[in-house]
Amino acid sequence: PREAPAMFFEPALKQYFLWTSRTTGWEPNPAEVFTSTRLDAPHSWRSLGNPTGNRTSFSSQSTYVLPYTTKRGTVRFIYVADRFEPYIQTPESGRYVWLPIDVAADGNISVSWRDRWTLEDLELGEHDEAIFV
Repeated sequence: PREAPAMFFEPALKQYFLWTSRTTGWEPNPAEVFTSTRLDAPHSWRSLGNPTGNRTSFSSQSTYVLPYTTKRGTVRFIYVADRFEPYIQTPESGRYVWLPIDVAADGNISVSWRDRWTLEDLELGEHDEAIFV
């Protein structure tokens, strides 16, 4: 079974993505993303695997994928995920993870851990007329 669905649409590729997590209670686990060009064709969805490459998806679970339109009009995406006890071992009850999603021209996606980043990072590459990272 899957849970924590976060769906988004990449307009340049005309492709849907569904970010999910396994149902392992409070234990973090690897994400799995599925993609399709049609919402109404259940057998067209294919797995892209874990875009984080991290066995616990950075100890987070998808909450939302936030679209962001750059100054030049390109749509980029931000992975928004939650961390709740027992993911963290401090007095706080929850934290959020926000990380840029890189979408390749072939439709594959990836998310890398970044200790710090800003929205300006999402503008990079646009001066070369590149739509995808």
